[in-house]
Amino acid sequence: MELQLPQELVHKIIDELHESPSSLQSCALVAHAFVSQSQMHLFARMELKEDSPSSPRRFRDLISTSPHLALHVRSLALECDAENWESVSPILSAVARLTHLELVANKRLYFQLQPRPARAPFHAPFCFSALTSIELRHYEFHDADQFRALLINAVRLESLELANIVFAHPSLRPAAPRIAAPRAVLSTLNLWNMGGAAVTAILDALDITHITTLLVYNTPISPVLRANASALTKIQISAIRIATADAFDAAGPVVLAALKSLSLHSYVASGLPELLSHFGGLQCLPSLENVTVIFTHSSGHTYAYPDAWRNLDTMLRVLVEEGTLKTVKVYTGYTHAELPTQLRSWMPASDAAGVLSILTPDSPDFAAA
Repeated sequence: MELQLPQELVHKIIDELHESPSSLQSCALVAHAFVSQSQMHLFARMELKEDSPSSPRRFRDLISTSPHLALHVRSLALECDAENWESVSPILSAVARLTHLELVANKRLYFQLQPRPARAPFHAPFCFSALTSIELRHYEFHDADQFRALLINAVRLESLELANIVFAHPSLRPAAPRIAAPRAVLSTLNLWNMGGAAVTAILDALDITHITTLLVYNTPISPVLRANASALTKIQISAIRIATADAFDAAGPVVLAALKSLSLHSYVASGLPELLSHFGGLQCLPSLENVTVIFTHSSGHTYAYPDAWRNLDTMLRVLVEEGTLKTVKVYTGYTHAELPTQLRSWMPASDAAGVLSILTPDSPDFAAA
């Protein structure tokens, strides 16, 4: 007996199952009316790994016989290097409606502290007219022009994440006329484990002057701050394996008049005053409303620096007195009955103003960090 349901109702039923691949697979076998919507959700997010059932080679073979499936893909994450480029290249040509793309040279590099980047195998620009975000990890580009050419057609690109990207010739000036900068206007930039020369090459390759959200991890930050001084509204800094002095240059603090949110990830409290000194002791952040301090180490020794907390509180007091500061959140990563009381005693101005929150792992809102 043929199933008789309005197609709109069929779609709504399947949409409710979008996070259950096994249910979607079952729905696709119910009736022909269920197939298209089930496939749309099944293939919307694809993660392709080498040496697995969902390898790039298997997916390439699938879309070669059923090319319509590639048009369902909106988010694609895959391993891509010179060794598997023959399998990856047809996939990148087929997923025309992609909005998010993540490429990593090798997933095993995640477990190495300082992985050696692989040569970027890309020979032509990405041709995804709907692409809004890209993540590239562990690649070596020849120069800034090769990187620029890759993104030249990503006209809707809003978010760019780069991890451990290097350039064989970061300051090479081409003999031929320079390729025009991509027309996209980036709003979010995320840089992980990038060297100073690579950051300079990125700034040379792209028009990065409208960034509102900047996230950096073990990466020099000053050149990006200067390029976006009037636009930045949110910054997250993680200086774990890089000296604070190396994250900022000697040119001095940059006034960030629009910055609303500053998030600092650190191992120990002793480094906080030095980190904030590069923002002029917060005097260069006149619009700052929210400060978040997140500790990535769970030892009690992380916090036993009362002078550092007092210095931090002195810096924050200026914003408290001006009435701009709304919240100061400290995520401790360490549970101890006396810790919140200690921190409040070391930060009296922030505590008295009612802006200070101490969140330990047993706090209801701790997961928000």
